[in-house]
Amino acid sequence: MASVVGLCAQYPADRLQVYIADFSTPDAKWAGISETLASEFPHTIRLLGRRELIGALQELKSTVETSAEGVPPREDRYLVLVGLQRMRDLRIPEPTSIGWGEEAVESPHEQLAAIIRDGPEFGVHVLVWCDAVSNLRRSMERKTLGEIGFRVAGPMGEQDSMEILDHPGAARLDKPHRMLFYDDERPGEPEKFRPYILEDVAWLSLVGRRLRER
Repeated sequence: MASVVGLCAQYPADRLQVYIADFSTPDAKWAGISETLASEFPHTIRLLGRRELIGALQELKSTVETSAEGVPPREDRYLVLVGLQRMRDLRIPEPTSIGWGEEAVESPHEQLAAIIRDGPEFGVHVLVWCDAVSNLRRSMERKTLGEIGFRVAGPMGEQDSMEILDHPGAARLDKPHRMLFYDDERPGEPEKFRPYILEDVAWLSLVGRRLRER
């Protein structure tokens, strides 16, 4: 959500579309923030439920394909997935056999992988938050993970750290409120940082008002 605020501060309102699928539990500390952003900020921010998420994937995949044919979109688009572990439709599908004459249908999981792989070249990006590496594996193959250029990890086991960061550093985080940032343009030692929380809804409303006045 902080990333969305930062993006809106950088983009003119008519040059950015944000699609937020927030599948957080109602008791999450950040519950309700996505609704505040959609109502207070001047940018186009669409909130996606389960049905809307499937439609948005199809729309964004079509945008990427159209752009590849030489028709670039007027604005950049960001798909924000909060709580990937709860998005059952995006999990890796079980292998099935296709009978004679049947046409293979691209699954939402495959559409997401294609957007992550091909979208950035055409201004279509994906931000993903997942609660655990074990759940991430259910929705994202290692090849797709490798397409994500920026990654952030908190304390975890060494094997998980190697999978997410190509580095064991997340297993060595021995102080509270520390995370690691990985940039695939700068391989090697990930950067340690102290994460922060967003201010309250009143602050977000103030930011939205300032952006509308800009």
